[in-house]
Amino acid sequence: MLVGNPAEPALETEGIFTSPAAWCTLRLAFFEDYIYYQRLVEKFTVEGNSERSSFARLGTSAGILTLNCKNRLDLYGIGGGSKLQVNEQTFTSTAPCWGGGGKWLFLRTHNIFGSVDVKYFSTDQTPRYFLEEGLAYVPVGDTELSYTETQVAVGLSFLTKPLSPYIYGTYLTAKLTPHPTKILVRIPQDDFLGDALLNTEESQRHFGMALGATFVSGEKISLAVESRLFNQNALDAKLEVRF
Repeated sequence: MLVGNPAEPALETEGIFTSPAAWCTLRLAFFEDYIYYQRLVEKFTVEGNSERSSFARLGTSAGILTLNCKNRLDLYGIGGGSKLQVNEQTFTSTAPCWGGGGKWLFLRTHNIFGSVDVKYFSTDQTPRYFLEEGLAYVPVGDTELSYTETQVAVGLSFLTKPLSPYIYGTYLTAKLTPHPTKILVRIPQDDFLGDALLNTEESQRHFGMALGATFVSGEKISLAVESRLFNQNALDAKLEVRF
């Protein structure tokens, strides 16, 4: 998931309905996030077998509602829709996603800000079909792929209005868990039934970084773009309004 500017708790100092002196304010944001490459490895392996890996793509369109306390602490919830692809084999439909977290501004000078961000994200995806040797296999019965992320990030930003660039170091644990692990599949043009074994997988790399920049307009609205690297390769954009 996107991290956001470290200075976010104090970046937009005015609201549409509130003054800078307000103790608590709300911010509403819409974002598009696209993980275009994330390496996953099997969590459990059979002795004597080599560890298999795969890559995942995840596209998310969602909103964030943030409660800000005294321009120092953000508490937020995430809600929207996500769509998952694993390798060139597993494809899902868009399904609800949710998450939450907080950002604490521990450093605040004239133009340098530092914060720590902690968040959790989850989505339960339903496979539409599996591709194997040019054939599309449709799952029979209820099948879910549960994708979760827990992320901790520590970063710094430099405020040069209207633009504020920033950098983070991140630690990420991502997990993809199938329910059930063994499923029935069929070919749509045939009555043939087979079975497929799905494995629990988790992120191969935990440490990474994020780079981004935020454009602030009139102290009430901001637009941010961000890129995440190493533990997952992703791009996102976020438009936010403070009330």
